[in-house]
Amino acid sequence: MSRYYGASKRLVLTKFTGKVCKEEDSDVIKFDSQLEATFYQKLLTLFSAEQIKIHEAVLLIPKTEFHAERSLNIDFVVSVGFKKKLYIEIKGVWSHEWESKLMLLADNNPEVFTHLWIGVCNPKKTKPRCKKVFNSEVAERIFYARSIGVLANAVHF
Repeated sequence: MSRYYGASKRLVLTKFTGKVCKEEDSDVIKFDSQLEATFYQKLLTLFSAEQIKIHEAVLLIPKTEFHAERSLNIDFVVSVGFKKKLYIEIKGVWSHEWESKLMLLADNNPEVFTHLWIGVCNPKKTKPRCKKVFNSEVAERIFYARSIGVLANAVHF
């Protein structure tokens, strides 16, 4: 079973081991960025492949009957316990556009927003970092994690 994401040059990894492979191999995932592929490999050191869903659409509950249902596509959704999920979005840069989407997510689906991590890649630095987003006041309540290892310590399962 092959999954296909993105439109640019893709990195192909095996679903269960995270090793680089050929496109024609079975159980492969094609990533459209090195950051996503690396993040997936690091997630596999913490969780099993069955716990990780890739490019999951998260429903935004409309605030009023006048708004249509909308969804955001989150890069990774990890099941870390009974009915508990961790949502991870990988961004090349931290943008105002994504911040407005975060506020929408906070207003419309606070359960998802509470468990959301943002992976941000700074072009001047080689290592990706994470921003953990809490319930409210995005700018004031963010802390940084230097590696995915911190993620394991922050999630209680």
